[in-house]
Amino acid sequence: MISRIFISFPVLLLLFFASCDGDVRFTTDQPQGVSALPEVPGVLRGVWASGSDTLTIEPRRLSMSRSSRRTVPLADTARMGIKRIPNGKYVFRTGDFRTVERISGDSMIILSRSVNSYQLGRDTLLKAWNSSWWLSVRADSSTWKLMQISVRKKQLIIAVPSLNREEKRAITQRMDKTGKNTDNAGTFSQVTPFSRRSPNDNYFVVAASQAQLRQLQQKGLFRPVATFVKVK
Repeated sequence: MISRIFISFPVLLLLFFASCDGDVRFTTDQPQGVSALPEVPGVLRGVWASGSDTLTIEPRRLSMSRSSRRTVPLADTARMGIKRIPNGKYVFRTGDFRTVERISGDSMIILSRSVNSYQLGRDTLLKAWNSSWWLSVRADSSTWKLMQISVRKKQLIIAVPSLNREEKRAITQRMDKTGKNTDNAGTFSQVTPFSRRSPNDNYFVVAASQAQLRQLQQKGLFRPVATFVKVK
């Protein structure tokens, strides 16, 4: 697996790591024909930060941690399962993902943390190709989610396959008009057909060779969703 990676995706990443999600999934891990790395390369390992989000990368694990704060009235302590202990501090009765950070007047600041981890293995593969690293995570029995990782000027950038609103609407409209769940007339679907298993799905499925993956990348299918700076 990868040294621990803690990533935070302000907009989508929630994801990818959190959910590793974009608008497009692949029928196989990517890129095809490239061997998976046994461990995360040294250049990626360490602790990376983006605001209150943390990405920790270890030799075989990637973990993303996201922190959020909110203010609640002291009067809500019982309802939220918070108790006051003998030393005067407030703590949650159960769970370790939330803590009372501080008390301010008649309210308290609650710090919540969510962590998503990925262990390299059969269903989580990291590959090096075309000057980037590609993390494929099995979504179900027939599709894979894909994330592109690159390092530039001491920054780690996460990108996922995501369509802009207009492109996604156009593909959907063409499918609805033809009554078929496949499209090959769009900017990206001309490279490789985009299909959907059900009109209720919020993502498209594609099959891509190395050449097609490169074309999709060049056309801008992979859009940055998070940028991290190394802190350790």
